[in-house]
Amino acid sequence: MHNPRSCLAGLRVLICRPFDQAKQLAQELEAVGAEAVRVPVIAIADPEDGGVALREAMRSLAEGDWLVLTSRNGAVRAAAAAPQLPLPERVRVAAIGPGTAQQATAAGLTVDLIPKRSVAEGLLDEFPSCPPDATSGSVGDGGTRRPRPYPTDLAGSGLIVGGSGFKEGAGSNASSVMSGDGAVSVSSKVVLARAAVARAALPEGLRALGWEVVDVPAYRTLGVLLTAEQHLEVANADAVVFTSSSTVKHLLTQMDVSAIPKLVVSIGPATTITVLKHGLQVTVQATEHTTQGVVEALCSHVSSCWPSVMSSCSFSGGQHPPS
Repeated sequence: MHNPRSCLAGLRVLICRPFDQAKQLAQELEAVGAEAVRVPVIAIADPEDGGVALREAMRSLAEGDWLVLTSRNGAVRAAAAAPQLPLPERVRVAAIGPGTAQQATAAGLTVDLIPKRSVAEGLLDEFPSCPPDATSGSVGDGGTRRPRPYPTDLAGSGLIVGGSGFKEGAGSNASSVMSGDGAVSVSSKVVLARAAVARAALPEGLRALGWEVVDVPAYRTLGVLLTAEQHLEVANADAVVFTSSSTVKHLLTQMDVSAIPKLVVSIGPATTITVLKHGLQVTVQATEHTTQGVVEALCSHVSSCWPSVMSSCSFSGGQHPPS
């Protein structure tokens, strides 16, 4: 009978993320019997300005602003660049994906929005327009939400916003909000802390929603040159786990598609798109876009293959799932 605790016994699983960030996934794979093969193809480095722009952007966050995080690395570095934690009251945080949200929370940030789809387009589907609906109690149509933290009038009936809604200026957008005896300036800026090189879809979509977007590099992703021994480790692996688009790109710049394990596990839809663009097929995509979700998806796939013959399963190294 199949034992869940050894569902991946004998399976060599390749992990391509940075060595210091691969520990958790390796431990989770080994806990179910797999042999974790760590071959980092990327390294994470400071942005070229040493993080100056990120620190300035974090200092600029004010009431009504959003901080948007697209990766675990961005979450860690944004939190480290903040002048204080928690962030100023009524600054909201969005994280693309539960893994990013978990890292952000661990770093001391309170996450207000996690879109149902862990891609830029998923976040844009749920992100509020600027200025937000003053009477709404949510920050989107789905995801993880909490009441919108804007000031209300004394009667508690919601915002009292000037006729113009918000005014455009060189520095920032703002809504004039009446609170008590005077007006409070509520900012309408999004600080997007992410990799130095990234898709334009997210900042363009946020600007289309009316937000002033500060697209700031939080880190750089650098390629790591593989040794001859590591080339052999890749070729001899039974499965490969891709946890980001950058791991796909940097592995495929050094290895031919034919040398990549046939069992390909993707952590989420954005990574899957990159895998397909590079001529590989995705065997299974994690339902929950976390390392635990990756392991669960891989176990489920292997379990469904057993006791089928090898030709019906996606293995490259001659390994049978255990009974």
